[in-house]
Amino acid sequence: MVAPDMAAGLDADWGKAGQGEAGRAQNLLTGQFADAGDWRTLALIVVVYGGWGALVFILPSYFLEYFPAFRGALLGALVLAPVLTLHSSLQHELLHGHPFRDQRFNDFLASVPVGLFIPYSRFKATHLRHHHDNNLCDPFDDPESWYRAPGEWAARGRVFRWLLTANNCLAGRLVLGPAIGVVGLIRHDFREGTENGVWLPGQWLLHWVAAGAMAGLVAVYSGLPVWAYLVACYLAMSLLMVRTFAEHQSEIAEGAGLDGGPAERRGRSIIVEKGGIFAFLFLNNSLHQVHHAAPGLAWYRLPQRYRDNRERFQAMNKGYTVPGYRTLFARYMLRRKEPVLYPGACHEPCEGGREKSGRRG
Repeated sequence: MVAPDMAAGLDADWGKAGQGEAGRAQNLLTGQFADAGDWRTLALIVVVYGGWGALVFILPSYFLEYFPAFRGALLGALVLAPVLTLHSSLQHELLHGHPFRDQRFNDFLASVPVGLFIPYSRFKATHLRHHHDNNLCDPFDDPESWYRAPGEWAARGRVFRWLLTANNCLAGRLVLGPAIGVVGLIRHDFREGTENGVWLPGQWLLHWVAAGAMAGLVAVYSGLPVWAYLVACYLAMSLLMVRTFAEHQSEIAEGAGLDGGPAERRGRSIIVEKGGIFAFLFLNNSLHQVHHAAPGLAWYRLPQRYRDNRERFQAMNKGYTVPGYRTLFARYMLRRKEPVLYPGACHEPCEGGREKSGRRG
């Protein structure tokens, strides 16, 4: 980590007019940044892709040299998973306009399918729609909502209802969430066909070709078995579920207003004040209310923005704040936090019909 005073000095230095060829080259690069401090994001991109390459193509031979084949492969998957989680967090940062002003460069850097399961193009489209949605958590309008409408719930069988119920405690979300999210998004996209003139199945087909090529590279050039790479990808999504599990909740609580009085309104986006290692893995998206208030604010600016406006943000989210992720594990590891059925009024009729959104988690 760079000390705040040193980081401020670096930002200032990188913003000044350079001298000579080195200075002009430095100015040319930093002039393309969306934020003067986006050298951090670019450096992190280099570290993540470099670390991924080392963990996939160089280090597995050492794991397999000192450990039996199965244990070595499993160790490689466990070490690789957090790097893939960080890559997903970087994709989120890139789609929000960092590090470069030209979004085409950001999309190019984010589109390498090292996580295999989700096309970046679909993540970007659904996530930006999630941010533009005034009906946050509504299962019809919010592509990232985990709530279900009564019409869909009634149409589901007993086994699927059990899976959805188990998915609403943290242990269930870690185990089942990645599969439910990916399958749900694929099902949605192939059912809908087109969206805003884009043929959604085509994006998946292109992604599967690219993901297959990635898996082929692993099979041919890596000492890590393909099955272990798939395990790492699934574990990476499970780690991401720690963040998404509680980052949003419906404005109306379950059972609110049943006494005939007005339903009390809740904050919809969480603040996890001390995220620990998770704060880095999620690039400070643990301060989720701050991110939703300023989606274009760079990840390294979020903590200071929160510190400077702590009372304001806690008023905005009506106190939906926890001291750390340990609190969420303690409260909800084996206990559901939210109901499966959406407690609020859907933007579209909740009885019958079908949800328009997919889920990535």
